[in-house]
Order: sequence, then C-alpha cells, then structure tokens
Amino acid sequence: MNIKKIIKKYFTVLKKEDIDNLSSVLNNESIMYTPFEGKIIGRNDIKNYFIEQKEWLNSKKAKIDVINTIDNNNRIVIEFVIFFNKQDEPIELPVVAVLDIDNSSINSIRIYHSTWPLTGKHTVIKPILETEEILDEPDIISMYMQGIKNADKEFVLSLFEEKAYVQEPSGSKFRHQGKAEREKFYSYALDKGGVPLKHCTATFDGKHFAVEYVFDEWGNKKFEPQAGIAIYEIGESGKIAAVRIYDDASPP
Repeated sequence: MNIKKIIKKYFTVLKKEDIDNLSSVLNNESIMYTPFEGKIIGRNDIKNYFIEQKEWLNSKKAKIDVINTIDNNNRIVIEFVIFFNKQDEPIELPVVAVLDIDNSSINSIRIYHSTWPLTGKHTVIKPILETEEILDEPDIISMYMQGIKNADKEFVLSLFEEKAYVQEPSGSKFRHQGKAEREKFYSYALDKGGVPLKHCTATFDGKHFAVEYVFDEWGNKKFEPQAGIAIYEIGESGKIAAVRIYDDASPP
C-alpha cells in the first residue's frame, strides 16, 4: 500500500492496524501540530497521540465522515467531521488535516479545528508556517481575498453561485446558504472592516482550493497572530460554490 492510500485509509477508519501503518511512514523528524497539544515531534510521540485519540473517539462512540480530499503532488488535505454526544447533546466537530509528504514518509501533519464545539471557548491556533507573498491561486479566489481585505461586501457577494454556502468553523449549524443568508453573514463579518489574510500554502485540484493562512486583524480588532485554513469549492460557472472555514478566531 502506498503512502497516500495509508493516509486516506487512516482518516477513514481509525483502527489499530491503521495507526501502525501510518506510524510506519513517519520518522523521527516528522512534526505534527494540533490546536490543543501544539507541536509533537517524532514517530513515537505522534503514534502515542493517535492512540490516545483513538481511545477518546471509542469512548465517545464517535463516527467519522470524510467529506473531501484534495490530493496534489506532495500534499494531501483531508476534511472530515467527527460526530459524538456530549451529555446527550449531539456534537459536530469539523476538522482539516494537512499532510506534507515525500515518496517515503510524512514530513508534517497540521490539524485545524475550532475548540468551541468541545469546550465552549476559543483557543488561539499559533502560527505554524511562514507566510508567502506570492502563491498560485485561482483568479476567483484572489478576487475574494481582495474583497474581504477591503470589506467590499457587494463585491464579495458577487463572486458566489446562487445556491452557494459559507460554513463557519463550528459546523453545519452555522452554514449560511443562499443569497439572503450569505448577505447576512458578510454584513456581520465585514461590518467593522476587512479581514486581511496572510497566505502560507495553496493546494488546488482544479475544483477544491485549500489555503492555510495567518491573520492578526479583523476589522477594528487586532489580536495575537493565529493560524487557520479555508476550503473553497469552485462551481461549474467558475464562481464560488462553497466556503468552509477552519480557524478559532472570535469576531470583533
């Protein structure tokens, strides 16, 4: 089984043998980042983390649904949702895993999710990567980024397909679909000014575009730099069909 098949199978099933297989393609220089644990270095510590996560998921009788995979050269971006109950309340936790690989091993794993569904509080995801001035991005995404930076709500709204949605980090309960819902969301998000994102990586498969970013400003609010990722689906029209955001920032 090649390294990409091992990765995809692990995030789908999460059985003991999948942890063993995934560990076999880690090395002592492999690095993992998570919102709660921060940086984890080396095969043994990363394997122990996965074992702990498997035990936690089993204790919660959690279900994992993989909703999207972007496979592009030496990087795989996997979107999945963890479903479980907390004090008899159904909880949905959207997560993104970004894995940088070479032919024989995983070099880096970066996990993004909001801590709000788990704790009721936001946690700063500290910057992981260096920012890049120039990345290869589809024109529609470059226009969108300029629009949210300038707080140009009408321009941003013009970039979406009619039935498109924007989903906040806390999941489908916070999905804004259709023209009226998108307008409400961006009126709120851009009311006090723009959101300049500093991009770190871009991963594109022709339909799905993932961008890891760092930001420290939202409208009139300045804060400690923090990391996030967003996934953009480009529809048949060439406009944006969906936006799914994975960070843990509090709005201004």
